Amino acid sequence: MIAYHLDISVDKIDGSFLRNVFTSSGGMPHYLSYVLETIKRNDLTVELDNGLIGLKSSESAESKLGFKSVNDLLLYRLDALDSSVRTTLHLAAVLGTEFDLLDAALTYEEMFDVIDSDRFQSAMELCAHFDVAEKEGILEQVVSSTKHEQDEFGDPADEEGNLCTGLEDVFISPSGRKSHPLYSDNRRYRFTHDSWKTSILSVMLDGRKEEMHEQIAT
Repeated sequence: MIAYHLDISVDKIDGSFLRNVFTSSGGMPHYLSYVLETIKRNDLTVELDNGLIGLKSSESAESKLGFKSVNDLLLYRLDALDSSVRTTLHLAAVLGTEFDLLDAALTYEEMFDVIDSDRFQSAMELCAHFDVAEKEGILEQVVSSTKHEQDEFGDPADEEGNLCTGLEDVFISPSGRKSHPLYSDNRRYRFTHDSWKTSILSVMLDGRKEEMHEQIAT
């Protein structure tokens, strides 16, 4: 897996590289992909004196990657993002593991008091943030099921009992959905792994999460 992700020959990988990567990923294949992606993005490999490929040194004595846990690794990846993208991911985490773009957009507008004339620009900014999150492997698009599809006969979210729920116990109002700039381009996202959502929520203040819950329910 290391050889494949980093495009290096198996016999060129130093043993210390293997040990440090194993320590940082906890030996779990899913997290190993995060570790290798971080190594590649940050150019952390170096040719050692023995001619093999190892990791560049860091100040951490516990791991040359400098991460004591997988959560630390994920937070490192998140901290490297623009603050506006992090804010959008905070919203996404509160919405849930899986959510609709339109619900995120409506809540985003409520959070930042977006006026009608700025809705399109706000929507485009939000889409750009989600594009970054997709590129980073944090979010992925979900193929819409009939339940979430919109067609000329109406929006399922308008029907009683079918209100879109981004949170387990919070219903998002369908008011104004059809007039929204993103209505015809609505899509569904989910976190690629629950660990992303958990890491994001872990750094959010309880008060901020409660505030977002209220805005989602508005």
